[in-house]
Amino acid sequence: MSNQLHYNTLSLNDDTKSCIIDGNEVNLTKREYQLLKFFLENPNYIYTRKELIEKFWDHKGSERAVDSTISRLRKNIKQYGSNIVTKIGYGYYFKTE
Repeated sequence: MSNQLHYNTLSLNDDTKSCIIDGNEVNLTKREYQLLKFFLENPNYIYTRKELIEKFWDHKGSERAVDSTISRLRKNIKQYGSNIVTKIGYGYYFKTE
């Protein structure tokens, strides 16, 4: 049984760790994939950089590492990049509305 997440024409397949947009596979790093999956599973909820560092960098990352990874992820997911919103002074979230 396939374990998939969908948002419009974006889909993540957790069995194959693949991201598909408009029928085309998008290459994501492991961390980019994990972040996108996390955001899709928890839409419209703001996560601070600190929370993301604790979850995805095992407390060893920096705020700059979070910002850089989010920036690359936004570019890689093309038209859905704008769904990853920066709430200045708070953090990031995936906007579905």
